[in-house]
Amino acid sequence: MYKNDIITIKGIEKVTMKERNLIMKEISLSIKGMMCTGCENRVKNALENIEGIEKVSADHVSGNVNIVCDDTVDKKAIESAIEELGFEIVK
Repeated sequence: MYKNDIITIKGIEKVTMKERNLIMKEISLSIKGMMCTGCENRVKNALENIEGIEKVSADHVSGNVNIVCDDTVDKKAIESAIEELGFEIVK
């Protein structure tokens, strides 16, 4: 894809790749309690079910979770989803 190609994002009609990159954001969180790849997968699956989240990476060794999402996603919704799994957000 080229930056002027037209694409469609959930809830947003026909934007160029350049415009899409302007409405995307990255959120990084530190999490306590992830002990294995199973924990990583639980976090990734829970967050990927939130509307507007495009990509999630989680690392149990560092405790880092990185999320790429559109600007409609509320950080509190992400934190709540993680806490519902029993993990703690390090602030």
